[in-house]
Amino acid sequence: MGFTYLPKEGELVWANLPKNIDVLVTHCPPFGVLDVSNYSKVNTGCKALMQSVERMQPKVHIFGHIH
Repeated sequence: MGFTYLPKEGELVWANLPKNIDVLVTHCPPFGVLDVSNYSKVNTGCKALMQSVERMQPKVHIFGHIH
């Protein structure tokens, strides 16, 4: 999957990850975590990713940046 996806596509991807992940590496941040850009001034992270992170509770989540 590329870096850009529609919300429904993200829901499918993130919902299918197993629960026993210790280290999660993603390009985008989860919604509400370091996801406010200098341009938009609003949260732009992925809500579906945040739901999966809350479900999986990985020990470490490393993510890139937003555009």
